[in-house]
Amino acid sequence: MARQMRGIVLIGKTFYARKVVPADVRAIIGKTELIESLKTGDPFAAQKIAMPVLARFEREIAEARRKLRGESLDLTSARLALASWLTKEYHRFETQFADPANLFGDTRTEWALMQNVQTLERVAKTGELPSDLAGFEGNLSEKFDDTLAGILWNNGCRVKASSPVVAAMRKEAALTFSQALRAGEQLRLYNTHLQNAQAVIGRDIAEIGSIPIESVVENRAPSLTLSSLFEQWKAAKPPSYKQAGRLDHQMRRLIEFVGDIPANYVDKKMLSEFMGLVARFPGRKRSAELNALPIRDLIERFEAANAALVANGQEPIQTLTKTTVSEWWGGYNRMFAYGLAMDLLDRNPCDGLGKFLVKGTESTVRREFRDDEVFKIFSSPTFTGHDPKASTRFREVAGDTVTRDARFWLPIMSLLNGGRLTEFAAMPLADVKQTKAGTWFFDLTIREVKNETSRREVPMHPLMREIGFLEYVADLRARDEKWLFPDLDHDSRHGAGHEFSKWWGRWMDKHGMPDPTITHHSWRHTWKRRARATQAVKTEMHDVISGHAPNNVGGTYGQGADIEDLARDMALIEFPMFPKAAFVTKGMQ
Repeated sequence: MARQMRGIVLIGKTFYARKVVPADVRAIIGKTELIESLKTGDPFAAQKIAMPVLARFEREIAEARRKLRGESLDLTSARLALASWLTKEYHRFETQFADPANLFGDTRTEWALMQNVQTLERVAKTGELPSDLAGFEGNLSEKFDDTLAGILWNNGCRVKASSPVVAAMRKEAALTFSQALRAGEQLRLYNTHLQNAQAVIGRDIAEIGSIPIESVVENRAPSLTLSSLFEQWKAAKPPSYKQAGRLDHQMRRLIEFVGDIPANYVDKKMLSEFMGLVARFPGRKRSAELNALPIRDLIERFEAANAALVANGQEPIQTLTKTTVSEWWGGYNRMFAYGLAMDLLDRNPCDGLGKFLVKGTESTVRREFRDDEVFKIFSSPTFTGHDPKASTRFREVAGDTVTRDARFWLPIMSLLNGGRLTEFAAMPLADVKQTKAGTWFFDLTIREVKNETSRREVPMHPLMREIGFLEYVADLRARDEKWLFPDLDHDSRHGAGHEFSKWWGRWMDKHGMPDPTITHHSWRHTWKRRARATQAVKTEMHDVISGHAPNNVGGTYGQGADIEDLARDMALIEFPMFPKAAFVTKGMQ
């Protein structure tokens, strides 16, 4: 509980963050304690609000100690150190790329390089640490401050990663790193072209004249390039944020394989060879280092690592499923079809090939949670009370603290309401609504969803209200939050639920349920099974609630159903395996 949390005190009905100022810096700070109102009487909210406040108190004390030691924020020496490093980098590039052996083995593709540059430019604007950058000075996404501190230290500015100098230099350092990346690539390309030119000059003219040129390309005027066609297609029918990231990755891989050639030069042979590689692409667990490699190198290293796993008696990492390979193929097919429809191309090279080229691992069939599994999950300390001092991020040690956040509510919401993780995780707080008749529901009609049948109003199951969900919502609104789950990353290019989905898989492993046939999506299967078991609820009604397309023509007539009727049927769906009493006795009502 927040009462027991170090640094939080209850004064009257309001919680405060409090830190006693150490005696050695009281004269500098001018206070014996640092205290600030958290503006809430809710112990759970106080815990969350207090963390950044207490961290600021610690920074103030650290800054006072720095002043006590006579240190200063010497940005001039830091800038000189960074400039010295950049000069050395230029010299290193000149030396490295003077050797022809270093010109053609660089694994940084142009696509990956530009993504890194764009990430660094975002850091230069915001000062926030990158989350998707790798391949430069080690894994910079995890070690940005360590890397920067090391560079400054080695070039005459003796600071540690925790120094305020490092934090103050992040933006300038990001620009410098970006400049170094660009300069290195420019020098590599220059020397590559120079070496190629010298190779041509040294060859016999007859040999050069005999280089074969495919007649299909020779006789066809070049169209716009693959990357240009891709950008036009995306602009014509913009994909969702999540789909855009996937399409960018899939197009990056095609361009790595064939080059950014005119789109009408892509033929069936190229696509056949490329899709053969896609079927061998690792499905999950790709490190940032592996993901930065061109597709051929990536697969070669992946398959070598998989062979080592098998040799050691371990399970190999699976390749892409046939469903995912089909998704890749569908994107290419739609892009070329757009080019043909808009008279940008004279043909679609994908026509008639899909059923021959789409291969991959068979998808694992998901199942619903069994009743005993549901009871076990919701009887665990994560939901009934954990010890924040003893528990890890999986909250597996029993205690008196119930942390009501995404990790608490998302499994419950998915079981009781039948929605998708992507729908609930990314939900704006404003989409939790109430009708004039008093019915609470989740509005999925005004934002991006999977498809048109997913655009619906989902009535809130009565159990949600009984275990305190409306109190949770009211607390968020009192704090003027934007999202239903502000603790999730709503800026992630993979979607707000991406990291949560991975956490849930690890949570299941930690709690002795590593079965790959049950994932977070299994809650939706469980809800559907309970809905079918409730004979009073017609199939077309629970299809509307879950956002499933009707399986007959009659089901397509009319639009959905009234929310009050849906709420009536939702209330009929029972979950006897859900341990409601455990939540109520913990004061959740």
